[in-house]
Amino acid sequence: MSIHLHIEKLVLDGLDTGGQPQLLQGAIEAELARLLGAGAFGASLWQGRNLASVRLPAIGLQAGEPAASMGARIAAAVATGIAP
Repeated sequence: MSIHLHIEKLVLDGLDTGGQPQLLQGAIEAELARLLGAGAFGASLWQGRNLASVRLPAIGLQAGEPAASMGARIAAAVATGIAP
């Protein structure tokens, strides 16, 4: 089985990545892959969906929080937003 998830733009208002946005991007991608593999998105996702936009729940991120932690929490919010 092949899964293709394309996120054109992820807007993170007011988030300071500490000058290392690639670390945060990698953390988000890794956690999304883990969640997809664990089936966290629900069965209907496997039938194919195209969403023009998704509004995610607000999450509070702390200044100085490690990229891995922020990435995991952002990915969980994405999963919540796109799960049917």
